[in-house]
Amino acid sequence: MTTQAPPFLEILTAAFSTGEHKSYAISGGYFEILDCSYPVTVKLIGLHGELRGIMRNAEASFYLKGGDYSTITIESPNAQVVRFAFGTSEAGTRRTSGVVQVVDSSKSRTIAGQAFIASFNVAAAVGVNHSTVLWNPPGSGKNIYIQRLRVSVTVAAVYGSGHITSLGTGLALNPSAPVHKRLGAPPSFECYQTAAGNFNGTAPSMNAVFTASLAANQVDVGDLYEPVLIEPGAGFRVFVASANVGLISGIELIEEAI
Repeated sequence: MTTQAPPFLEILTAAFSTGEHKSYAISGGYFEILDCSYPVTVKLIGLHGELRGIMRNAEASFYLKGGDYSTITIESPNAQVVRFAFGTSEAGTRRTSGVVQVVDSSKSRTIAGQAFIASFNVAAAVGVNHSTVLWNPPGSGKNIYIQRLRVSVTVAAVYGSGHITSLGTGLALNPSAPVHKRLGAPPSFECYQTAAGNFNGTAPSMNAVFTASLAANQVDVGDLYEPVLIEPGAGFRVFVASANVGLISGIELIEEAI
């Protein structure tokens, strides 16, 4: 007498780099995306190569049921961690219908190496109106999203910050990049440039985001309800309106492949 295999449901977690495509030789009849930061494309392939199911731009809680498959393929346009469930056609989610689950994607972005902190500390100099610039070079293939800004000055002064679409002249760029929030073994790619000091030529025009008057050593924190988008060939500038003022600024940001 032949004994039929019992129904099952299993869960896997996989890290994807930008544009990566993974295939899994897994047989089943049910598939569900449990967690992901960005949409993915999923294909369920039959034993003879036939397409048994497909989900384009699938997000967390999307599922397919009823089509037996022998291979799962997942394609992710963005670097991220994807958690998914698979099993027999009798399997299914235990999540209650109609309940909205809020997923915090910040951890996944840090693990995927998409979260950064840019820090600047420029000492006061006689006759110098300091600026700091975070620049996304043309052709980087990434968008930058500014989430939070912290600014402090060494003496009372007015500062401004905002979105720039040109570098101006006279401020040398440093090819170094912000620091990954993932410490220890972050991904190796870097797509930003930074600069700090005095514009000896022409300062770039700027669309203001924050402007404030600060006391000495006061810290101004700007949390954005919606992030500021910095596309390739654009940047974010912080400046002080007075000379001989030390400037400290920090920018929290995330990146996303275009």
